[in-house]
Amino acid sequence: MNNQSFNFNDINEALLKVDIVKVISSYITLTQKGRNYVGLCPFHNDTNPSLSVSPEKRIYKCFVCGAGGSAVTFVQDYEKISFTKALQTVQTISGVSMPFLQQFDSRDTATNDEEKRLLELVQSIQSFYGFQLKVAAGSKALNYLRSRHIDDAIIERFQLGYSLSDGKLLINFLTSKGFTIDEILKSGIASYIDGEAYDMMRDRITFAIHNHYGKIVAYSGRRFDEIKDQKYINSQETKLFRKSSIVYNFNNASLEARKTGHIYVVEGFMDVIALYRSGVHNVVATMGTALTSEHIKELAKLKAEIRIMFDSDRAGRIATLRALDLLESKNIPIKIVKSFEEAKDADE
Repeated sequence: MNNQSFNFNDINEALLKVDIVKVISSYITLTQKGRNYVGLCPFHNDTNPSLSVSPEKRIYKCFVCGAGGSAVTFVQDYEKISFTKALQTVQTISGVSMPFLQQFDSRDTATNDEEKRLLELVQSIQSFYGFQLKVAAGSKALNYLRSRHIDDAIIERFQLGYSLSDGKLLINFLTSKGFTIDEILKSGIASYIDGEAYDMMRDRITFAIHNHYGKIVAYSGRRFDEIKDQKYINSQETKLFRKSSIVYNFNNASLEARKTGHIYVVEGFMDVIALYRSGVHNVVATMGTALTSEHIKELAKLKAEIRIMFDSDRAGRIATLRALDLLESKNIPIKIVKSFEEAKDADE
C-alpha cells in the first residue's frame, strides 16, 4: 500500500498515544536506564546494548548501526512487513485505536485484484456460516458445541459457524452478492459434483482460518456425527491459503506469546479452544499437519520458547520428534509438554 494514501496527521496523532516501550519490549528485552530504556539492537550483531528508546520522544535510536525511528518503523523493519501492516501490528500491541486503518483493512493483505476479490469472498462467507449456527436448522450443531462447553463468547472469538446440509445454499448466497461460480471455486470452499458447485463444508461446524494479520483466508469443517466421513476437511489450497505456512490462531496468540516469552503448539482447533477456555491464550495449532519449516519461520519471529503439546498417540509422538529436529536446527528454545496419561490430546 502506498504510504501517501494515508493522512499523516492522523498517524502522528495516534502515535502520540502509543507507548513505544511497550511495543518494542514485545520484541526485545529492554532495561530502564535513567529516563530512557536500552536493549540489544536487533538490526545488527549487537553484544552490548546500543539501542536506546525514549518514551518521552517516542523514538528509538541505535548508536552503532544508526537504526532509528518510531514504533511503526521498528515493527516494519523487525518483521519486514509493509507500512500499513506495521501500523496494524502497533495498534494491536499498544491498544491505541487507529480508525483510519479500516479503509485499508482488507486491501493491504492481498497483492493483486484477483487476490483482493478472493479475500472479500472468503470474508463474506463467515456471515453466512455464523448466521446458520443461530437459526433453528443449526440447533444440532449449536447443541454439540454446548456439549463441548463452548459458549457464545468462544463462538464469537474464534468465529465458529455451521454449514447446512444443503450445499447449494452458500453458492446461492455468494452469487446473490455478485460473485461468479468461477470465483467461488477459486476460493477453495466449493467443489464440482455432477457439473454443479457445492459447499465443501455442508453439514459441518466451521472454523474460520485467519492469516497472520487476522484476515479469514480459508475454513475447516468438522463432523459432529462421528460415524460419517472424515472428521475434518479444509478448504482447498488457494493463492490466499497454504496449510504448510499458516498456523491456526497465530493472529490472536502472537501478542500473548511475546508477553509470556513462550507459545504452545498443538495439533487441532479444539485443542486451541480448550486451552483458551482454561486461560492459556498463547496457543496455536498446525491443523493436523506436521510442523513445517514455514511454520517455524513465522513462530521464530515471536522470539519465544516453543512448547510442543501434540497428541499422546503414536502419530503425535512421531510428529513431536520431527518437530524437535526442525526446531533444534534453527536454535529455537524448545520444551515438550509431558504426555497426557488419561487423554489423547489437550481437548480431552
